[in-house]
Amino acid sequence: EFRSVVLGQLGESRLVASIDSDISGINSHAKALDSDTKGSLKGIYSRVGVSILFESSGGQIDKTCHLPELRFALGEPDVDTTSIDSAAFSLEDKSYFIRRIGSDGFKISHQPTMKKVVNDRRASLDEETEIKPAMKIIAEREFRKGASIPIIMFPENGSEVPDSPRLTMVVLSPEIEWTGTGELRESISKWMVKRGDSGRLYPGSLVWCVRKKGKELRDKVELWLAWRRVAQEVGDGTLGADFDRSDRTDIQVKVRDSEEAAQDEVWGGYRFIIIADNGEKDGIKPIDLGAGHSSGTETLCGRVIGALKSQALLNESVGASYIERKWPPALKDAGSWPLDGLRKSFLDGSLTRLLDPDTILKSKIVEFIAKGDFGLASNLRPDGSYDRLWYNETISPDEVTFEK
Repeated sequence: EFRSVVLGQLGESRLVASIDSDISGINSHAKALDSDTKGSLKGIYSRVGVSILFESSGGQIDKTCHLPELRFALGEPDVDTTSIDSAAFSLEDKSYFIRRIGSDGFKISHQPTMKKVVNDRRASLDEETEIKPAMKIIAEREFRKGASIPIIMFPENGSEVPDSPRLTMVVLSPEIEWTGTGELRESISKWMVKRGDSGRLYPGSLVWCVRKKGKELRDKVELWLAWRRVAQEVGDGTLGADFDRSDRTDIQVKVRDSEEAAQDEVWGGYRFIIIADNGEKDGIKPIDLGAGHSSGTETLCGRVIGALKSQALLNESVGASYIERKWPPALKDAGSWPLDGLRKSFLDGSLTRLLDPDTILKSKIVEFIAKGDFGLASNLRPDGSYDRLWYNETISPDEVTFEK
């Protein structure tokens, strides 16, 4: 009844929707924000909304509510001015009809802000044809940017992941979330050692990337798609006439900012990598990369590789002393380590990972022989000797083969 009288005196009945949406409706933004307030600040957002309504309506020459007027209207001995300022900015950020005017002004109008339109467009997005494809597009774009190793994007099962000796990153779909247990862990454990019905020769070369649990990526992608659609509608003239010029000027900034927020969430969301580890009961070891954000100097691929290196799970190269320390006890008496077995140890997770084991091992073995760290022999005879032995001499890389 009071509202009807006020709006009748103002001569602006169209403010009903604005008041219900932002100030005093059951599901208004002010009431939602007030649900966490208490003490002297209880109901501060509703009070700020009411003050903005009265200060920016009626017979004032300047129909704008400025922060000094809000402070004067709501200031109390137990309420400091910074709390009032913060409440005003927070309410404006959530509202559909309260807009910022200048640096310290606020105004409520019957005209919706662009945020209202964006929210409506967001609600109309189709999950299967718009949201899910966009999540995959932005995730793939971030992972492929500057990638230095092969990347397999969004396989549906292990048979789609090739069995390659090169270190390979496998990125699971954004719809899949890592909880640490359950069906997904069992599947990755199986896919790590099996490709379809065949066993994998190189499980140690796979690095699985999985998104953390939560809706953050979806929410940010939805917001990006909504702002992009609004920008398109403003561009072709579908929108614009009913909105303030200030609302339309920063649309492209909003599109860019929302896209960057979605990109950052890819970095922050894909924080778990899973690698083969023979020491674990199920043969896999998850690693939490921690919080991350998009950087101009780093790539997602580089972030994963850096994490593996920091935990001594991946190396650029390998030294003679490392191989000597890791020499299998069963082969110590014979003093020889077959090259296919040496190579396999770098590929099944027994030894450290290498970015490209075949290339690195071949070049290092040539180096080891030239320095006299190891010898290379071929064609074992019945008496235990060899047809050919290279030691402390230069040999061609072609002499080094990993065949049995």
